[in-house]
Amino acid sequence: MTAAQPWLGATAELANFASNINRRDIPDDAAEVIGKLVVDTLGVIIAGRNEPVTRRLAETLDGLGMRGSAIVPGMRGRYDIASAALLCGTAGHALDFDDYCFAMSGHPSVVILPGLLALAARDGLTGTDIIAAYAVGFECAIAVSYAMNPAHYLHGWHGTGTVGTIGAVTAAANLVHLSPAETMRAISIAASSAGGLRQNFGTDVKPLHAGNAARNAVMAVELAKRGFSADTEILEGSLGFMQAFSPASEVITRPKLELGKPWKVIDPGITTKVYPSCGSTHSGIEAMLEMLSQGLFSAAEVSEIDVAVTKVAANNLRFDRPQTGLEGKFSIHYCLARLLVSGTLDMADFTDAAVQQLEIRPLLSKIQLRADSGLEGAYEWGQPRPSIVTVRLNSGVTHQVRNESPAGSPGSLPKARLVEKLRSCLQHGDWESPVAPLVAAIDSFETTPVAELLAMLAP
Repeated sequence: MTAAQPWLGATAELANFASNINRRDIPDDAAEVIGKLVVDTLGVIIAGRNEPVTRRLAETLDGLGMRGSAIVPGMRGRYDIASAALLCGTAGHALDFDDYCFAMSGHPSVVILPGLLALAARDGLTGTDIIAAYAVGFECAIAVSYAMNPAHYLHGWHGTGTVGTIGAVTAAANLVHLSPAETMRAISIAASSAGGLRQNFGTDVKPLHAGNAARNAVMAVELAKRGFSADTEILEGSLGFMQAFSPASEVITRPKLELGKPWKVIDPGITTKVYPSCGSTHSGIEAMLEMLSQGLFSAAEVSEIDVAVTKVAANNLRFDRPQTGLEGKFSIHYCLARLLVSGTLDMADFTDAAVQQLEIRPLLSKIQLRADSGLEGAYEWGQPRPSIVTVRLNSGVTHQVRNESPAGSPGSLPKARLVEKLRSCLQHGDWESPVAPLVAAIDSFETTPVAELLAMLAP
């Protein structure tokens, strides 16, 4: 068998695309989606502002003297632009409540938006400029993801920090109007800083992947703008990004897509989370909620629970006896046990104390997770990951639900539910200001100066 060849001309193609798109090229339905994603992301950044990982990073930046004038939503300190992007991206991913996309194998908004917000505020830009830049960045991230996955993700790489870096830098390059040649160099600079290992899921390092990608994008465009040299075939080169991050035999000649046709924020779209846990848990969570909503059983009646998922999902959900809140986010055992005890699943359920709760621990041993080859055959890379949850009761009765498209899947979250999520995020982050201005920003984002929006979110 002849090994597939790299996607020739990838760096130049993405750079030319990123440099030639403006708001007029973005359809209104795509712009509406991006506006909602921005507001959702601002909400989860504020929700994550008091999380331990955010505090530790802020204290580290302060200790290193990284102060400046850039605002991070919800944070009292002001930082240089690159550090603001780092802190903003990390805070936004701290709770794992930010949006995600299976086709990207990661979380787009917390890598793309932090740099855009900081740069746009500095340059006096409005939401209109961010709409175009976001669309460009997500488009480029999906193109690279399609060229490398599933081998890239299955090899242990976290797409948020790898593929997300390419999305973040092309978005930032568009925002600051780099030329195609400058954008090629910016992509190259950022690509050499990309990284993120899935082994660190369930630790503080996972949200740091997002922050690093956001910071690296800012640094890359600023360096490229000043003439920093870099290879111009970094994505497709024999020693470049795609060859290094994905086995050469798995790299296809070119992703089967056209840039902007359709715009990827519409198809395959981006999922807005309604549960603050790994996306691989969500179909299983909804399957359990469906049964609980029908009053079919109580926790005391459950003998055992079988959860069938894809191999990729099983890889992510590796904590069958989680000890910390962060590990609980990657444990279908904990998520389902928590539903049996509380009936709901929210941000407060992912503290160390909640995971250690006495009522929870005995239930964990009743839950079994397995990769199901039958699901694998029906699963297509980039699509939502299905789950089949089977509950066997002490009486011998069995209930089973299969879920393939949980709430929040692309295009499925009503505005009212987004507003409900915003309220819970602000409450979790101890944010005393009213939610109304953020809700209004959903409709007025394009015309709002970004500096004004961030000032509204500064304590």
